[in-house]
Amino acid sequence: MSRFSPVVFLLAVAGAMSVLPAEAVQRVFVASYGSDANTATNCGFTNPCRGFTAAMTVVDPGGEVVALDAAGYGAVTITKSVTLTANPGFYAGIAASGGNAVTIATAAVKVTLRGLNINGVGALNGVSMTNGAGLSIENCVISNFSTDAVYVNATATVRIIDSLIRDNEFGIVLQGAATADIAHTKILGNASAGLLVFSQTASSTASATVTDSVLAKNNVNVHAFETVASALNRIVVIRSSITNGTYGLRSQFAGGPTVISVSESLVAGNSTGFSQEGAGSTLESLGNNTARFNGPDVGTVTSIALR
Repeated sequence: MSRFSPVVFLLAVAGAMSVLPAEAVQRVFVASYGSDANTATNCGFTNPCRGFTAAMTVVDPGGEVVALDAAGYGAVTITKSVTLTANPGFYAGIAASGGNAVTIATAAVKVTLRGLNINGVGALNGVSMTNGAGLSIENCVISNFSTDAVYVNATATVRIIDSLIRDNEFGIVLQGAATADIAHTKILGNASAGLLVFSQTASSTASATVTDSVLAKNNVNVHAFETVASALNRIVVIRSSITNGTYGLRSQFAGGPTVISVSESLVAGNSTGFSQEGAGSTLESLGNNTARFNGPDVGTVTSIALR
């Protein structure tokens, strides 16, 4: 009968364990009762961390940080692809008194923010992305920022779905070559603009498509503005309500071309419903919109045939 010395057996087990890959940390947790010292145990479900910043240090790229209960979880700088998400039915807040509530400035990252209440108490921006590949904002409330609720100046794909963006200076600002799809979202009461697509970089095309959304009580509800001749800004609006602003839709040439196209939408109660300013700007209607109770239009609205 073969026999193994206990010492030899233990050494063999230890050697085998030493070549196993480290355990992936794909999902980590934060909670009101957590402690940031729990990064030592990877912010697990039974020993969560307290804030998003600490949890970000242990989650793997592409992983999730889950807020388990109602609390504020602190401003955060995101440097890897990650999802920050609230436990359904619980309030998960990020309040910021200065700078940005959420900062994204790392190349190639893809970030998802889901179910969060992002509130400015003196901060400039809610979500600021100046580098990165993708940003998804899902079922979030972003409010009370002195500059922008959402600011993207990157070659990034942006999705904003089922969210409320209200009472900021600007709601959504897209620059550079950002491309956004905005759906089932309410953009309300922003002092300067609800949606602004605005580029100052040559040969870049920033664009947004807005579907099934409400833009109301913003100074300019939908604004395309350009200062660089070789750039192009484009906005398409379909099945949306654009109401009670100083401007409903404003396509403004200031040295570069802009195009806004609108279809199957309500444009009502604006001081100026449709404003096409400058020879380089275009404001298109597919002829199937409802325009009521607006002040006089500015410029020319170009009719586009349905296909």
